[in-house]
Amino acid sequence: ASRFYHFRDGVLTAISDAYDNRLRITRDFLGRVERVDNGVGRSLWLRYVSGRIVAVDYQIHRVVDDGPFVWVTEQTIVSYAYDDLGRLISVTNAVGESEVYRYDEQHVILERGLAGGASFFWEWERAGKAARCVRHWASFSQMDTRYAWDDNGQVTVFNADGSQEVYVHDQRARLVQRVDPDGAEHFNSYDDRGRLTVEQDPLGAITAYQYDEAGRLVAVFPGDDEPTTYEHDNGFVRVVRRGQAVWKYERNDQGDVTRKIDP
Repeated sequence: ASRFYHFRDGVLTAISDAYDNRLRITRDFLGRVERVDNGVGRSLWLRYVSGRIVAVDYQIHRVVDDGPFVWVTEQTIVSYAYDDLGRLISVTNAVGESEVYRYDEQHVILERGLAGGASFFWEWERAGKAARCVRHWASFSQMDTRYAWDDNGQVTVFNADGSQEVYVHDQRARLVQRVDPDGAEHFNSYDDRGRLTVEQDPLGAITAYQYDEAGRLVAVFPGDDEPTTYEHDNGFVRVVRRGQAVWKYERNDQGDVTRKIDP
């Protein structure tokens, strides 16, 4: 769906859609988002303590005791708690269920405890932006995964069932090779704008992707199968062709499909 962002003096003041449904954003004297208002008497009110958001309240604009219209909190949707270092340590939802978080001395997450009782754990190597997860497990036995990294973009994944997978990334962190537990290999290639251009599956079948200057997908060439092409109009797909089969789409001024014609 289309989204439009409205600014005043470089500050976001509203978000609207193609039908001009609008969320208005108001801020406090520090410039922090204070209220998100739908314009028909419903809003989210954000509360802060010591510069950190501590709660989001759902409010309704209504009369109280025959007085003027005021914003009244119906319920607190979510609340947040922090430790003395400013790290998020718990989140509580509208029905009082909480999940908690624990960190190491480098402020990297070590544990996430869900409201239902399950917990997830992480073990890391290195520090800062170079930190890499070497183990991710849970309080239930089905989940226990280890990761072995090299310095050339490759990571080997050791699953709880004894199987292994390998992922290889290029210098721009794009996945270029994947090896499945059964040894099957997948390869990906990209253009200089980071768009996927070629996929090769374990059987050697190649699928190619073609884009226009705006970056929109205009054709898919799936090896021995018939290619699929896409025609666009004002940013939306208007016609899809695969061999002799044609799909057509008509849209309203807002971009929503109003009519679809199958082959």
